[in-house]
Amino acid sequence: MTAENTDFTSEVIEVPAEQQAAPKASKAGVLPLVLAFIAIVGTYIAAVVLGNTKVSFTTGNGSEAVSEALANYALNDMSSKTVYNQMVTNGWVAKDLLKTIGNQNAAMIDNQLAMAQLIQGTNALLTYGLGMVAIIGIAVIVAVYSKKR
Repeated sequence: MTAENTDFTSEVIEVPAEQQAAPKASKAGVLPLVLAFIAIVGTYIAAVVLGNTKVSFTTGNGSEAVSEALANYALNDMSSKTVYNQMVTNGWVAKDLLKTIGNQNAAMIDNQLAMAQLIQGTNALLTYGLGMVAIIGIAVIVAVYSKKR
């Protein structure tokens, strides 16, 4: 028998980078990404739903109606011969002018309601937007602390 060299030395074999397995992402590392994605999608949905508030404003000031009422008064006043006819003419113009005032008041109330709807939509959008920003912030904090472990 011959003596063989039975020296058990450890050899380090290097594996090329292409053959090395990529480290698997931990569940704690994926959760912040999922939360951030949900927050971004939620913000988009809230913006589409709440930012799409459509209102209509009344822009007429009633000056045409006042001009028409006064023109009709002048025309009717020329044709009135008696005091009774003048009383009826004055009643007509008063009715027309009061109707114009009522229409102007209704337009102002409608515009105030439209403004209230816009403000309410803006407030809701800000509330949901800030909530989503908070969720994104929490997701970032969780991601940072999970990588430190």
